[in-house]
Amino acid sequence: MAEHLIVVMLIDGVSEHYFHKNRHKLPHLDHLARRGTLVNALSPEICGTSLPGRSAILTGVDSSRHGVYGNQLFDPSQGRFRNAHPDDLRVPTVLARAKQAGRQVAAVGFGMAHPRDTQVYIGPWWARDMIRGRHDEMDRHDTIWEQAAGIVDPKNYLAELTALGLDTEFVQVPSDEPGHLIRGTLADQQVVDLVAGLGCSTRRPDLIIAEIGMPDHALHTFGYDSPEAEWSVRLADAQIGTLMMRLREHAVPTNLVILSDHGHMDMQHAINVTALTDLPHSCEGQTILIGNTDPAAMIRVDHALRELHCERWPDHVLPIDAQGSVRLYVAPEGYSFENCADSSQIVVSPSALSTHGLRPGHPRDHRLCLLAGPDIPTGQINASQPGQVTATIAHLLGIDNPLHAFANPLL
Repeated sequence: MAEHLIVVMLIDGVSEHYFHKNRHKLPHLDHLARRGTLVNALSPEICGTSLPGRSAILTGVDSSRHGVYGNQLFDPSQGRFRNAHPDDLRVPTVLARAKQAGRQVAAVGFGMAHPRDTQVYIGPWWARDMIRGRHDEMDRHDTIWEQAAGIVDPKNYLAELTALGLDTEFVQVPSDEPGHLIRGTLADQQVVDLVAGLGCSTRRPDLIIAEIGMPDHALHTFGYDSPEAEWSVRLADAQIGTLMMRLREHAVPTNLVILSDHGHMDMQHAINVTALTDLPHSCEGQTILIGNTDPAAMIRVDHALRELHCERWPDHVLPIDAQGSVRLYVAPEGYSFENCADSSQIVVSPSALSTHGLRPGHPRDHRLCLLAGPDIPTGQINASQPGQVTATIAHLLGIDNPLHAFANPLL
């Protein structure tokens, strides 16, 4: 067991801008930022969405190397996009490196973590949404997410928590409101309770990685400056406070790494992709991925998107084997990409009032990132790359940093 516990907690969708704008309402995060190291601009992944963001945290490299360039990936053999999953990662994760080095690793509800890289694994409470209603019959990719939704605990780490009355299985979260908001928030609290329980247990791991997911949903559904989004982020702050209190009560010295996977920004319009093309595509917020299955149709949609002032992004951000078969476009400011099958209008009102996948380099896509604990100095860092966070986790674990050629630790 390492001298100091390391907890990596992702708060989904909270940008650096949102934190600074509302810092006076987030006392626990503010406290950690003042006593630790605050990164003022952690750059996003390309594209800046959930699964690429988590993949970059786990691997320390960008999408051209780790392979997860969108929430969905194009499958040329089937001519369609399908959900990315943990098996799509092409390089070892920091969790795998830690386990290989003899550290005890726990993943609690963290998307894109793989059970084989941990000693104890509890899948994300939202993992079944990745298979629900996608296809008439489950394929192998759906099966991977079904497995990722489970619990893997061969050495019975969770027995001590179960004896204390903690639920290790998350509450079922419906897709409709208000059940999704209420039960999703409860599932997030279960995540925090399980992290605290593991951290305070007699067999505590060296590294626990977890996530609080509902702020992203509230931002999407209600808007960036909505009271509902503020409530969700303030609740996440309170959940962090609960975790800090539990660890402090049990005298567990802890290095906390708190960060987000992407930023957010309000949208005024949405480009209705179904009115433009039948080509396979994945709407990723202000970014879209299009499968180039028909060169003539690709020329037409390219022209249509340029007429709408969309910009094609260079292929080098994609893995080599996706270059040419997939094109990435970015919408103009204030526009997102959506599918509105019941409308023939090309520009419609957005259903997601705030979204991610912003133009690469956009300041609203800079992510929240702060570190605090006995091994963390007090200070600020003006800007950093995602790989530096992964390198820092390796540094705190005292393991070799396999990414030294690409990123240096923040500390």
